[in-house]
Amino acid sequence: MILTVQDLLKRSSEMFPDKVALIDRGNGDEETTYAQLEEKSNQFASSLLESGMKKGVRVALLGFNSTPWVITRYGVAKAGCVSVPINYRLTGRELEYILDNAGAKAIFVDEKFIPVVKDLKVVQNSKLMFIVNGQTVPTGMISFKAFIDKGSKKNPGVDVSERDEEMYLYTSGTTGRPKGAVLCHFNTKNVATTIMMSLDYRPNHIYTSDYPFFSSGGAQFSVLASLGAGQTMIINPFFDPARTLKTIEEKKVNIYFCVPAMLIFILNLPNLKDYNLSSLGDLLCGGGPLPFPILKKAKETYPWVRMCNIYGMTEGGPGGIYLADKYLFQKEGSVGWGKSFMGMELIIADAQQNPVKPGEIGECILRGASVMKEYHNDSEETKRSLRNGWFHTGDLAKIDEDGFIWLMDRLKDMIVRGGYNVYPAEIESVLFGHTGVREAAVIGIPHESLGEDIKAFIVKKEEAVTAEEIKEYCRKNLADFKVPRHIEFIKELPRNTAGKVLKYQLREMEKSKK
Repeated sequence: MILTVQDLLKRSSEMFPDKVALIDRGNGDEETTYAQLEEKSNQFASSLLESGMKKGVRVALLGFNSTPWVITRYGVAKAGCVSVPINYRLTGRELEYILDNAGAKAIFVDEKFIPVVKDLKVVQNSKLMFIVNGQTVPTGMISFKAFIDKGSKKNPGVDVSERDEEMYLYTSGTTGRPKGAVLCHFNTKNVATTIMMSLDYRPNHIYTSDYPFFSSGGAQFSVLASLGAGQTMIINPFFDPARTLKTIEEKKVNIYFCVPAMLIFILNLPNLKDYNLSSLGDLLCGGGPLPFPILKKAKETYPWVRMCNIYGMTEGGPGGIYLADKYLFQKEGSVGWGKSFMGMELIIADAQQNPVKPGEIGECILRGASVMKEYHNDSEETKRSLRNGWFHTGDLAKIDEDGFIWLMDRLKDMIVRGGYNVYPAEIESVLFGHTGVREAAVIGIPHESLGEDIKAFIVKKEEAVTAEEIKEYCRKNLADFKVPRHIEFIKELPRNTAGKVLKYQLREMEKSKK
């Protein structure tokens, strides 16, 4: 029976001991079998406990996707400790906040990132134990290899229950400081088993993803679900569209998981058709709304591939709902059916948590076994977001008679222009349909008489495209009150490493111009 995270790996290692579990593209295609992964994570757990760490201690993980990262994640779980994956693109100030908020006592870190963290005040005050993945190990730290080599190859046998905390996943901070979503073993093992069953993960599948392991998608779909299913997982250290296609071609990959931004970069490669992706059976896309023009282009490019658009969030484990391939055109623009992930339920509700009628707009609220326990050290935000068993996502959406859901926008992103509610996601979807637009993001800006007006930030695909041409295109495809009156062309949109556009940075850019 699978009760905890370590049970996922134990099951696969017993069923497929000699099968290759991991192929690390960042380390010369180094292969690790399931038996080796089980053994090395046992060694990490034993060494962690022998170093004085107790059950419940938080261990941060700061590094690129790699085999040692995976070993650490499972080793931390076996020791009864709590993993705290951290975004490696954060600044020192941001890292300090998370390490302090989580109360981390140890950190697994790639040698590349040591200069960013070693002199932080929180590190000096807490005497953080450093486990370094790399060749250069500063004095007072220990190498990852030496750390696991001194540990016992037997599981330390810590009494870990499904209600024990397993991971703190910090939100991407699209609206402010990140919040630590507390996930217990009950949550994370249910995420893994739900993904495995709902998306038909099979042991004979070869899987790859460019989702960073520190993200909700990478930590769950890749590190837990793929390995829990007994698949061979190809690890890419970070996203490189050409390398991704080369990996799929060379390794005969069957399942690829990405965010919309990654898919956009892939589809814009000039030599896209030079790669043979005939092995690819499933393309999973999550982490944000997938504009329909991009989905359509992907289906035209790879007509044999089953595509799945996934909607979820960090606090939901990230399982929410998904739109299966057979509905992509039948339910154009939908993010899925309200009960598509097993054990999860999502409804569109009014302020009193009552379901709205088909066609009406309300807030997406979610409940199920994957939903977090709480926000770490933030009781007020926990009370605001978790009510009567439902997690309030802050996303606005509508539902049809068949139970399929369309995202309108973030509650905080909605624009009220002259008394009309305008949803940026709808405008962005139209903009993506213009041949001269590579990327687009829409925000509301202050207006003296209307309250708010609409501004679109656009990354050009064709240099000759003009603002007036964009406006005219919008006038043909949108009601007049939805047409952006302001267009600004920029080189790139500010994004976090999960591919989400940081609209608050666009708003700050706008404010700074005044």
